[in-house]
Amino acid sequence: NKKYKGAATAMSKNSKEAKKLTSKLKPLNDKLKDVNKTTTEGTKGVGLYSKALSALKGAAVSIAVIGGIVAAAFKFKQIASEIDKVKFQAKTFFDVSDKMLTRITKKSIILAKVYDKDVNEVLKASNVLTKQFGLSGTQALDLIEKGIKKGADVSGELLENIKEYSTQFKLAGITAEQGIAIITQQVKQGVFSDKGIDAIKEATLSLRELTPATKEALSAIGMSSVEIQKEITNGTKTYFEVIQEISRKTKEFGLNSAEAGLIIADVFKGAGEDAGDFILALGDIE
Repeated sequence: NKKYKGAATAMSKNSKEAKKLTSKLKPLNDKLKDVNKTTTEGTKGVGLYSKALSALKGAAVSIAVIGGIVAAAFKFKQIASEIDKVKFQAKTFFDVSDKMLTRITKKSIILAKVYDKDVNEVLKASNVLTKQFGLSGTQALDLIEKGIKKGADVSGELLENIKEYSTQFKLAGITAEQGIAIITQQVKQGVFSDKGIDAIKEATLSLRELTPATKEALSAIGMSSVEIQKEITNGTKTYFEVIQEISRKTKEFGLNSAEAGLIIADVFKGAGEDAGDFILALGDIE
């Protein structure tokens, strides 16, 4: 009898502890339901946590079980805290409504988690895309993910390239989608680091300056520097459209031709010397 009475007392005590714990953990449970929509880990953990919390109500559980739930609660409290930190960081980049900021925060965290990226770098790169190309935060994040899926980040430099070259892309008349396609093409051609997109930057500058050497190189493949300057000035063509035309014309002569040598040296400059095949492929980018 003493044994049963002792067990009953312990169960009663544990039930009281459980009720107290339930009242304390309920606010955290509400907070964690938001985490549920944010990460895979959160989805599993919060579901289990919520079930465990419901089971506590009026139940007799051991101190060990209560301790386990407290540990789980602490873990997910950390996740919730991390979300708040990311949201605060996102707020410094994006001037949007709280609802949209929450969406950007969640998409950033998911992208960083799935593709093993630093969430702050994800936010910075997406911010650059919004500023340079007028995309929304979520559109920028979707484009980054699309690029990763197509292989633009095989070298691990996609985010850095976006941050460094978006201004140059815009100057050349390249859209955000084309910019990602160019970075992807660079990787597919085996041109790692930033040699390929740097060659586009150099070509854009060459077409702006149109030095005698550049004019001679263009003439060698049958292109008029006077006509090019006129088309760019009146907006008939962008710098990138001219670069694509140069690419197609050069391809007709062949990469090992004297004409191609002049184009690479005097239009695409030093960066072009390490990106020959990539330069010939630029004409096919849509």
